[in-house]
Parts: sequence; structure tokens; C-alpha cells
Amino acid sequence: MYLLALTAAAANPQAAPDALPQALVIALSGMLIVGSALLLICLFIATMPRILAITEKFWPEVEEAHGGAAHPESHVPDDDAVLAAIGFVLHQEFQRQLQSDGPA
Repeated sequence: MYLLALTAAAANPQAAPDALPQALVIALSGMLIVGSALLLICLFIATMPRILAITEKFWPEVEEAHGGAAHPESHVPDDDAVLAAIGFVLHQEFQRQLQSDGPA
């Protein structure tokens, strides 16, 4: 919109003698609004670590232990052995299917 008004005023300055200054005011005010919004975003990002340090006093970060049980709902005490057995059976079945589908 700003560029359109500025282009129209620059293309035909005799049609409206006050159109060019008005277009410049609109363009500059638009740039000022966008620039101030970007400045506010930069300031917010810069102050975010301080804000988080203040809020951490009230709501501390909860640290959870990593490396817990992979499947807590599982009733099998040793999941690795069961998974290895399932993988072995699947491998054997795939090999058997490849051999039976091989040369006809």
C-alpha cells in the first residue's frame, strides 16, 4: 500500500501536488512501526535470560532421571533378551520366506 501510493505520487506529480509528501509520511510511519516492533522483539529476546532467572526462583526446573525403564508397563524383567529373541525369530522367518520365494 505504501509503495503503491509512493509510486502513484511519483509517476504523476501534477495530479495531486500534496500526494508525494503524504505518501512519504505514510511510508516512513510504516517503517517506524515495523522498526519499533522489531526493536521490542530484540529487547524481549535480550532480557529473556533475566526473566527466566527470576521466574526460576518461584518455579524451579524439575530434573527427571534419564535412562529409566524403557517400557515401565512391561512385566518382563529383562526386555533386552525378549527383544533379541523376537528379532531372531523375525530374521529366521524372513530368511525362510526369501528362500521359498527364490528360484521358481
